[in-house]
Amino acid sequence: MEQTGRIIEERKNYYLVHTKDGKTYPSVLKGRLRKSLSRLSVGDFVTIEIFENSHKHEGVIKKLLPRKTKLQKPNVANIDQIFLVTSYKEPAFEPWFIDKFLFTASTLSLSVVLLFNKNDLLSTEEREDLDGFMAYHRRIGYETYSLSARESPQDLLYDLCKNKTTAFAGPSGVGKSTLMQLLFPDHHFKTRPLSTGIQRGKNTTTHTTLLALTPESFVVDTPGFSYTQVPWIPPAEVGRHFPEIFQASQHCRFRNCLHRDEPHCAVKKALEEGGIAPIRYENYLDILRTLEETPMEKRKKTPL
Repeated sequence: MEQTGRIIEERKNYYLVHTKDGKTYPSVLKGRLRKSLSRLSVGDFVTIEIFENSHKHEGVIKKLLPRKTKLQKPNVANIDQIFLVTSYKEPAFEPWFIDKFLFTASTLSLSVVLLFNKNDLLSTEEREDLDGFMAYHRRIGYETYSLSARESPQDLLYDLCKNKTTAFAGPSGVGKSTLMQLLFPDHHFKTRPLSTGIQRGKNTTTHTTLLALTPESFVVDTPGFSYTQVPWIPPAEVGRHFPEIFQASQHCRFRNCLHRDEPHCAVKKALEEGGIAPIRYENYLDILRTLEETPMEKRKKTPL
């Protein structure tokens, strides 16, 4: 009997495949498929043939179905969106990290939702500063929310996850596991406090698992998902991944304008007029410099 299912976890010598009837089967790769596929990914859709073995039902993976997206680190396929969880404090706010993450996700055609956790810790001045940051990112096209895990935002999270496969990402210590615990109260997510010296949390997830929120909604529990490297792309394409810079660049006189010292640059004009945030422009230049200085042998399309 063959069924279509989805890989929800990778074990040492087999995969756990969740089928549409709500059952999960330990499944293995055999034969030609094992030779042609060195490794499958959590999130892969597969066809399995189910056998009864010692009164247990097990599966043999017969076919890998086409992927929409594929990441290497973590080894996950068919993600619809990423929740980038961060905070204004505890740990400290890092606009450079956010822009680098948004840039990298854009190069991979991945949708990002910005979630600013721990807003209950903010002073009035800090909240106003964060509100301005969020308003700017909403204006340039990013879905952005401010919340606190202590105020039970599970209805919002549930709605955002509905009928999609979602991965939580962000610096350690921002509360990713705590937010996921609200969605899966019966699942145990390990959490640890911030390191007192450097105000960073410690990574507590050790392997990748796909958790079913509903039959059509899944959440990826995965370690080390932060995009610490910038993927190499031609420098002339960097602006395409900063929406406000790309929009303004359509009015530059020269098509190869990198928006530094070139004459008649519409991006520099928009910067002077307040249409582009100075910090975003500086982060654009930092990524541009990083790519231009990358040695040829290290120029890869993606760091994942």
